[in-house]
Amino acid sequence: MAGCVPDSSVDGPGIRYVLFLQGCFHGCAGCHNPATHPWNSENAEDVPIEVIIEHFKANSVAKRITISGGEPFGQPYALLCLLKEFKKLGVEDIWIYTGYELEDLLSEDIFKEILTYCDTVVTGRFDMTKREGAPLFAGSSNQQLIKVKQVLK
Repeated sequence: MAGCVPDSSVDGPGIRYVLFLQGCFHGCAGCHNPATHPWNSENAEDVPIEVIIEHFKANSVAKRITISGGEPFGQPYALLCLLKEFKKLGVEDIWIYTGYELEDLLSEDIFKEILTYCDTVVTGRFDMTKREGAPLFAGSSNQQLIKVKQVLK
């Protein structure tokens, strides 16, 4: 884990608990979280899911969660376990930021299962040359905010 913000208002609508996962292979130029790119970093630590859940329960007033990175889908099995635990707690709205495109996410069974626990996924690599005209809560205009439940129907 690279870090968390218990009460963000910039990583999706409303007040949200934001979790930043370590490791990214996209390497987008101009990324606002370049410290999360290395898979092993002195600024990150392996944190058991139980510890993350306890931190959420003790520190967040939000019932909304955003998972960012790094690349959250770079740790798919841990991400899936984490999402299941958040849903057990009654989390109402889960967003995930990813550099993958929707087609990539729908091509892997584990990714599709992860999506069943999400409400919105922000897809696409950040492109610094396309910052103008970006949708709200996205960094560049090539990124898409996808309401997952509508796609999975």
